[in-house]
Amino acid sequence: MTNITKPIGKRNRLVSKQEAKAMLERIEVVEEKKVIYNPNEHETEKELSEIPYEIISSNNYNDAMDDLRLCYKTHAFSNEQKLYPTDDGDVIRPLTYRETMEILVNNYESGYKDKELSERVEFMQPENLYTCTGVVFKKDTDFFRIIPECKELILIEDNLENELDACYKDFSRLGYELYRPHLICNKVLSKEQALEHTGWLALFEFDRSLLGAYVDIVFSIQEELWTEKPVKAMMFMPTDQKTKDCIRTVTQLPKCFGIAVGAYLMRDPTNFMVLK
Repeated sequence: MTNITKPIGKRNRLVSKQEAKAMLERIEVVEEKKVIYNPNEHETEKELSEIPYEIISSNNYNDAMDDLRLCYKTHAFSNEQKLYPTDDGDVIRPLTYRETMEILVNNYESGYKDKELSERVEFMQPENLYTCTGVVFKKDTDFFRIIPECKELILIEDNLENELDACYKDFSRLGYELYRPHLICNKVLSKEQALEHTGWLALFEFDRSLLGAYVDIVFSIQEELWTEKPVKAMMFMPTDQKTKDCIRTVTQLPKCFGIAVGAYLMRDPTNFMVLK
């Protein structure tokens, strides 16, 4: 049997059973209080700077991809774009969700955080902003995967459907698998919930630093928008179960900085953010 001791100066002495019990109770309390978020965790020595970009707008995802390829081919914007390797050479791709949020965070901190509230809200919640990050749904289940660079969305051509056919098991080694019952869905989140939400972490490719910076911005804006406390935001809203394996994408919701996980490809206007 091991005696429990505690330091007194440079010497140790045996403690009573009552003291030992009290010490163990204190230890258990400390272990239960796990640190969810350190507000300084995402601060780095790297100074955030503006990342120039522009928006390509089209009627739907397929047309937006056609326009993106044409602009790249005709050098309508900088050649410093994100490329995707294929057997026939590299092709341009839209930014991933994480890359898009990185641009928003950097540009907000370097040029928008002192602007009027309405301007900051509009900037941080762009309408119909899409990316190449895909969502693959497993037929008749609550399983789905977040694929940061979804090849099928990058190489899409002549598509007229709101979702692409897929074989779920083909994506078993790609992205991040999520299970709907294990997530808080279709509800606005507290700041602590947003920071630890597996769905949001998957969209940010588990870049906790970037997610932390984004959450700080969102909730600072919400504090100004809403008098009711504590404020909540960032609803994670996956679509219902699918009757077939299929691929959709993600887009921002118009309120509360939410995200639609499984957005239609052809129903709504599509905006891509591209580097200048």
